[in-house]
Amino acid sequence: MKHYEEMLKNWCDELIRLQIRGYGAPHDGGFLCPACTAVHGRADNAVLPFMYVYRMTGETRYLEAAEAAVRFQTRLMLPDGAILNDSNNPWKGITVFSLMMFYRTLTHYKGILPAKFAALLTSRMRTMGNWVYENIGPGFGTNINYYAAAACCNAMTGHYFGLPERTEKARELLAYCLERLRCEDRI
Repeated sequence: MKHYEEMLKNWCDELIRLQIRGYGAPHDGGFLCPACTAVHGRADNAVLPFMYVYRMTGETRYLEAAEAAVRFQTRLMLPDGAILNDSNNPWKGITVFSLMMFYRTLTHYKGILPAKFAALLTSRMRTMGNWVYENIGPGFGTNINYYAAAACCNAMTGHYFGLPERTEKARELLAYCLERLRCEDRI
């Protein structure tokens, strides 16, 4: 095992130790923060590293932890497909990062994902992708990193689902980002 893989495994082991199990909805699958004893959102972002370690070790506890983290996301998902940052925060832009993790999980680990779990990730990715496509664009009121992530999400969902309008929106958002990152005229 390479040094970085050992570090990732240790990190995932610690997340599993902090993952809430057997407490019941809505907290199961989330992580209890040792710093503030809160259950923060974004637990679903751990799906990708958990699946990496699952593939690396073959230990089902990593797959189970990934599935539990995605189930936890259910409590933060709104009917329109947006994901809340956490239950006490109305910020929806964070949806882009969940979508990116699901896409990477589906494309990198398709061969080892249980069919039911892959179907759940695909369904969620479609719903989140619809929200990103319809909501994040010029005027959304956020930092540039969310526009860049939305460009990536539109490219991902455009490719995955065969939606050329998403690919076009990805190009538009990328151009929007690049225009704001050019600084030759400001120096």
